[in-house]
Amino acid sequence: MSDESDEPVKGDEGVVEYRADGARHHESGEYRDMGWKGFDDSEEVIDDDYEEPATIGKKEKIPEDDLDMTPMVDVTFLLLIFFMVTASFSLQKSIEQPPPETDEPSDVVQEEDPDKDYVTVLIDQNNTFYVTSRDEDEVECPSRREMFTRVKEAKNMSNVGRMIIRAHVDSMHKKVISAWDAGVVAGIEKISIETTEEEL
Repeated sequence: MSDESDEPVKGDEGVVEYRADGARHHESGEYRDMGWKGFDDSEEVIDDDYEEPATIGKKEKIPEDDLDMTPMVDVTFLLLIFFMVTASFSLQKSIEQPPPETDEPSDVVQEEDPDKDYVTVLIDQNNTFYVTSRDEDEVECPSRREMFTRVKEAKNMSNVGRMIIRAHVDSMHKKVISAWDAGVVAGIEKISIETTEEEL
């Protein structure tokens, strides 16, 4: 029998196989009947050398990770605190101090102030305020609020335009600042500071 005959061939175990031109060989080694023989040939035959065609122009979408905003929030708060601190430094006030006194004679002729009416605020070594004016004798002011009140009353009664702050060298600086603020609040234009080592 030739290889091209369509006669059935009995194989092992009585299985009938057909061998014909164009018959395809299956992976299992058995011959499968062709569709033109009237048998079902819908089964897909997979070739060992088959490769899927490469897709061109299509890229797989890469998943995006969520952005952590915690470091950015920390930096924002640090910058905010920095600007708040620097702004507070620029708002601080400075007080011009008179030049130190020397024993050498000065060539500058000082003119006498025609307005001799002024308010004096004394600050002793115990940081206690004493307010003196033209119309009132020396009055002790234990608290800052009372000192503010006395300075304002002296300004309104005597209409003075000058205030002298005489502070002991051992007094606290914040007490001098409080006396200065009292003069500014009262509307006194000229304010000067003197220091003394004598006990007041």
